[in-house]
Amino acid sequence: MQEAIGHLRQALANGQEWISALLEAMGLWPLAEETVGRHRWRYLVAGEALDWPLLARRLCADTDGLVPVEEKETVFLGFFPRPVSEGELRRALGMEKFRAYLNFWYGVQVEQALQEVEEARVRKEHLSRGRVPGAWLREEAFTRLYGEPYSVLRARFCQERGWSPSHPFTRTEANEFTYSLFRLRLSISVPERVASDTRRGLEHLARLQSAYFRRWV
Repeated sequence: MQEAIGHLRQALANGQEWISALLEAMGLWPLAEETVGRHRWRYLVAGEALDWPLLARRLCADTDGLVPVEEKETVFLGFFPRPVSEGELRRALGMEKFRAYLNFWYGVQVEQALQEVEEARVRKEHLSRGRVPGAWLREEAFTRLYGEPYSVLRARFCQERGWSPSHPFTRTEANEFTYSLFRLRLSISVPERVASDTRRGLEHLARLQSAYFRRWV
């Protein structure tokens, strides 16, 4: 842990570009989870997806003045402020963490984007028929993606973990729920549908990133 934090600080002090320094520090990070103060930080979702924005937040905790604030906030939101290739990620993270990064990217970030796209599609369809969207909107969107309404899927997820149906999710628990839905969708959808839905999620993420960066201009 200290090696990763020390590497980042030293690299920044030496003038290294901060994204490359951050990725190298992530590659050195040894912990799947830890307790910091009164908070439990869990960096692996379902034991296999690297919550890299959360790990970035942990590593950047003591970098005030060394990293551009807007760029740092962008990373915390799950975007890189410059293009980062798969090759750069593999070299910096190592193969194990790179696979875990991809699991989070597709299983959490792209999946959340896909859910937003599907909810928007349902909303548009019903508005065109003069029906005002309500709480049922998410229920219908999730049924289209996963075969069952949101409330049923959430209740089952909670039951499997011994929680009440109204259990309030932490950040990590919400990501684990999303990741479980990603796994479910892969298991019930034909490959062509998986590819199409993944493309829709990726396109929405690209639009979100573009809209966020336009705020800087």
